Amino acid sequence: TRLDIDYGDLRARRLLHIMTPDEAASIAQPRGQADFQLHTHRHRVSIDPALFRREFDDNRKYLSAIAGGPFVHFCYPGGFHLPQFPEW
Repeated sequence: TRLDIDYGDLRARRLLHIMTPDEAASIAQPRGQADFQLHTHRHRVSIDPALFRREFDDNRKYLSAIAGGPFVHFCYPGGFHLPQFPEW
């Protein structure tokens, strides 16, 4: 309201929404024009190797159902990383 923005219009046009799984699948390679790669599934980065691996594995499983892969790249949420992460 303070910014004089019509929030209902933003919602109706889905301007600030993430893609649905069906939308992502419709543009996934090789059928479409987007290449999906790995991220943490819940945007959490843990210093516990098991929890870190869980985020990675959960994201791979979720993306595999949508985009199929192959998944060869990983993006650290917020760019946060520690030296031990690559070997994990």
